[in-house]
Amino acid sequence: MENYEVLHDIGAGAFGQVFKAKRRVNGETVAYKVVRKTGRSPEELVSFRKECEIQRCLCHPNIVKMLDSFETESQIVVVSEYAEKSLDELLVEHRKLSEERAQVIACDLVSALYYLHSNRVLHRDLKPQNILLDAHGIAKLCDFGFACVMGKETDVLTSIKGTPLYMAPELIEEYPYDHNADLWSLGCIIYELVMGFPPFATASIVHLIHLIRHESIKWPDCISSSCQTFLQGLLQKDCSQRLTWPNLLKHPFVKNRILIVEENMPVLMKKLFSATHYGANSLQDKNFDKTDSQIYTNDIMSDGNSSNSNVKANNNALYVNQIDVFDLKSQFNNDELYANFPIEDKQETNIYENTTLFDFVEEHPIENDEWIAFLQNSMEEIMEGEINSLLQENCVSVFISPLKNTAASCRVTQYISSLLSLPFVVPLKNKDMENILKTYVDTSVVPNLIYALLNLFVSNESKQEHSLKSPKKSESNIGLSIDQLQALESMIVLMSRLVYTKDEFVKQFCDTIQVKDRVRIFYTILHLEKKKSRIIANLIAIFIRLIRTGIENMKVVEKVLLEYQPKDLFTFLMSHQKSALRSRTCVLVYLLGVNYSKVLRRIWGQSLRDAIEALLNDSNDLVKKTAEEVIVELRQLYYFDQETESS
Repeated sequence: MENYEVLHDIGAGAFGQVFKAKRRVNGETVAYKVVRKTGRSPEELVSFRKECEIQRCLCHPNIVKMLDSFETESQIVVVSEYAEKSLDELLVEHRKLSEERAQVIACDLVSALYYLHSNRVLHRDLKPQNILLDAHGIAKLCDFGFACVMGKETDVLTSIKGTPLYMAPELIEEYPYDHNADLWSLGCIIYELVMGFPPFATASIVHLIHLIRHESIKWPDCISSSCQTFLQGLLQKDCSQRLTWPNLLKHPFVKNRILIVEENMPVLMKKLFSATHYGANSLQDKNFDKTDSQIYTNDIMSDGNSSNSNVKANNNALYVNQIDVFDLKSQFNNDELYANFPIEDKQETNIYENTTLFDFVEEHPIENDEWIAFLQNSMEEIMEGEINSLLQENCVSVFISPLKNTAASCRVTQYISSLLSLPFVVPLKNKDMENILKTYVDTSVVPNLIYALLNLFVSNESKQEHSLKSPKKSESNIGLSIDQLQALESMIVLMSRLVYTKDEFVKQFCDTIQVKDRVRIFYTILHLEKKKSRIIANLIAIFIRLIRTGIENMKVVEKVLLEYQPKDLFTFLMSHQKSALRSRTCVLVYLLGVNYSKVLRRIWGQSLRDAIEALLNDSNDLVKKTAEEVIVELRQLYYFDQETESS
């Protein structure tokens, strides 16, 4: 830190503050990025370190070079080469550029993407804000927070943030994607440079998704045929028809203008794959094979003929194999690598039938503040009567995507739950409500909410250093923050509303929480009765609904309520100060007695009987009436007058 003199603030990135600084030793101007560890989750810090590891490996004139990095107790600092401004700032100043200037920038970006893609790195967040211009006007890619190595399975939804102006159609459709998604984004950017606006521009996400999926792009007469065919090739909605390598390099708009940097690609790919897939904290700690022996690479620029050619780079003899670098399945015989290249057709499956639903952990970075702003705008649209976003599966999929991301804040989760709850509080036609609920079923809203519950407790567990594997811990050890409790309440209330509307939601709920025994999460939630009675009341309402829908769901209720034998839980809940909680607990006991007497027998005892009878004198008329009806039925049970407590 003492090696740099910080001059002034120049902006904020996804993770931290960026300053203009200079090296004390030689006066070189640099960009000095500071990420404060305080207030950051472990997942956020892991994501940032991954970004650093990817960028550390990259060496190309059109990619911002990482010069240095170090950590203190409170900060992570990354030093990179300094650039004068972003492409976004240039567009604000000039609105649009001449075709000649846009062509120069296009060649810079194609050069950078050729380098990234040939090293199996996807950027996944190309936009003008992530393109910097140095003092000579050379364009350089930056911000690799969403980048991934193609050796790692990706989830298209987790890379969505803010309004997706530059998002490829295959991401909108939730199809598997590859490097061609970056090339669509490139086409959007160059189109904006020459036209002054993106090919699809609107403030409404519903309208934007409609445009990307269905509308044709308008091509003006003010651009040359070379520029137009270049953009038409990149902006093909069908990614299989998109202009891509090697033909992209031969297009007249960029031909002979691409800077190709030969790199020891297998070594670089190995470094990147190891750092991202195996979670290496520092590439400098790894002993990678850097021998100058003959290595085998793939020539993206080949014409596909069978002849081989030899090229010289860095004094190494490179044997060039004429296989397309993106023909993934034909290239790797290594089982370990092959297993991480799942480029397959989309399958129609139910998310709650997938036994690996809770086995993967997504740690992709997410700009939580941008997501909150996006969700707020969407909620305003819905409250003003624009409900189309809730009628379309792809829109709802975008809304719920952060629920599977461990880097999403609990406030984002709360906003998502609140948005999805709006149909229950705004006036809707019956047909619209039915269609919205069908969309929620088809997009697996309930399973995703349960996954978010798991994330909430697992994240808190790591901070509190306790485990959900010990369900008998007292509620004081759960230690959820106020924001976490609010997010939890929003999710449970929404799930309660959903399971009461359709049997499909009940099935999704039961099937999902039985995967890998996630039932214990709900037992843990029951210990929050002193903090958030509304959470418990709605959770009990869910149990009541499950019992009423059939015996096949009783196993779930039995596990939650009885497996860990909660001592006096029912007795406590029936004496709770909240009348809704007293009433619903009474009904739950009644349903257990009438439908599953053997189950109730396991927790029955004098204290529970006394608690129910005490409700006959309750101050709330509804609770009193409920207790009267329940006792009439329960008196039919042979063990009703039994004096001893169950063990």
